[in-house]
Amino acid sequence: MTTTCIDELRAAMIREGCFTRRELRNFPWLSPNMTEQQTRVMECFGIGHPLKLRMLACGEIDDWNNTRFCGVPLCPRCFMRERRNQTRQAIRETFAGVANENLAFATILLSPTARLQNVRRLIESEKRRLVNFVARQRRKDARWNDFQMKGWWEMDRMSDGDYDSAGRNTKLALNALGYPLFVIGDADTTIWRPHLHTIIETGGIPLIDIAAALRAEGHSAPYQVDIRAFSTGRRVEHNLQNVIRYSLKFRVETGYKGGDAFSFIQHEDHIPGVRYWWKDSDISAYGEWLKGDDMAGFRSLRFFLGRKKIRNPASARAISTTAQPSVSAMPAVTDITDEISYGQTMSDDIDVDGLSSKKYSIGLDIRERTKTDRLRGGGYKGADVDGRSRNNKHLLDTNWICDCLPSVRDQHSCHSTGIS
Repeated sequence: MTTTCIDELRAAMIREGCFTRRELRNFPWLSPNMTEQQTRVMECFGIGHPLKLRMLACGEIDDWNNTRFCGVPLCPRCFMRERRNQTRQAIRETFAGVANENLAFATILLSPTARLQNVRRLIESEKRRLVNFVARQRRKDARWNDFQMKGWWEMDRMSDGDYDSAGRNTKLALNALGYPLFVIGDADTTIWRPHLHTIIETGGIPLIDIAAALRAEGHSAPYQVDIRAFSTGRRVEHNLQNVIRYSLKFRVETGYKGGDAFSFIQHEDHIPGVRYWWKDSDISAYGEWLKGDDMAGFRSLRFFLGRKKIRNPASARAISTTAQPSVSAMPAVTDITDEISYGQTMSDDIDVDGLSSKKYSIGLDIRERTKTDRLRGGGYKGADVDGRSRNNKHLLDTNWICDCLPSVRDQHSCHSTGIS
């Protein structure tokens, strides 16, 4: 794509820092390479397609200076916004304070399929496999309690002709993962290759042990699991930026190699003059699938498996002691060392570790007013208007963009409870 003088001037002003971050965020223009991809995707959708109409309106600014986003994952403006948000969350929240020595980047291959409708089933199956795998490891070894994963599902595609020209390692992996045999000889059939890019906090476990455990439980195909330690020669923030941008690149072209995941940023803009795009039907089908009934856009592409939450009986006893003077019209409870369920009455249950936990129904009348509430004439902290206790947990959307918003840890310090 040819660039105009105004494009070059605008790019030079951006490089020299002539615009603030808020001004850059409201730019309706994309770089020439991103504009080329946006145009290509809209052409594949065709005239009058709902997703094309949404992409045409993406980037518009209303009278109140709000920018409109289409939310289509193949839209460059939207996926750059998504990876910016995910990078901010990873640096400030998920892996805050974690050193390079305790982080790794892994890629896990899923079974290839000729039907795009089967990919969601493969993703859900892999989610369950990973969750069960980590749960079993935690029952055997307490070191896995600090193990966590934050990743994103990505899609690649190939044809049977690409299989014939693939290298030895690629063929070994595809055959072991279940390459569909009925497409052999059919060069027009598309083979979809879903995979997971994930950042791993090892919790002190050696990478060789993590890789061996994964291969021993459901990931035994050759080259199915690739785990690489974070480079200690770069700052951890720089490593996170590179691997997240690599995981959310959304390139709908073949013959593209963006270099190593840890140096992806410096290679991303080096795009050759001739770009080998996917077939029109594949781009259209992939875009419709991402925003269709099977998937929910960017949200469906996220994967997170956090650290184990350790129950502390002492903290539960402290809660019961603190709330004791405020309990009204309730029978005395002599032992509240088990898990407390507010506003619910449940029978004995079995938790994930196989331990029985009794859940009691307890109503609290907390008459503690904060200074801010008294100045505003507001109600009681942690209580409804009628004085009953309520759950103060806030749903924290990962799709927040404003720099002025407090971080999740700041919100935790302002509320009695929170969701991690």
